[in-house]
Amino acid sequence: LIVCIIKSVYLNIINNNTDETMKPQFEANVLEYAKDICLYTTNNQTQARVLKRMETGSKAAEAIKNIDAKWLTKADKKSFENERTENYAMFGESIFCCDVHFDYNTVSRGVENSYPTSYRLYFKLVDGAWLIYDFENL
Repeated sequence: LIVCIIKSVYLNIINNNTDETMKPQFEANVLEYAKDICLYTTNNQTQARVLKRMETGSKAAEAIKNIDAKWLTKADKKSFENERTENYAMFGESIFCCDVHFDYNTVSRGVENSYPTSYRLYFKLVDGAWLIYDFENL
């Protein structure tokens, strides 16, 4: 219920008042965390690495545990382009969310692909660390 309320409030905030001053503080980690989620869902990152960036027992952690990407062929080459974050919104002192976008490029068995990727990540301050507690594809 709390997540639904926060998401609803967030949609109202981003339409009226985002805080892009947060970008310098958080952007590098936001991009890194989002890329790890993307890499994991394509069998190019370990579950352990992704889970250490998430609140234990959260919706995000449970979603990652339920993804089985082992049937996918690991990419021979991978890269990210057109990276950007936006729509930062803070809720109190311990929760924020933002949107992250990038193109995920792969080469597997000589075949090149590019996947436009967008997530909305929800972070919570847990014991001094910002961890993902929920995310969604945009």
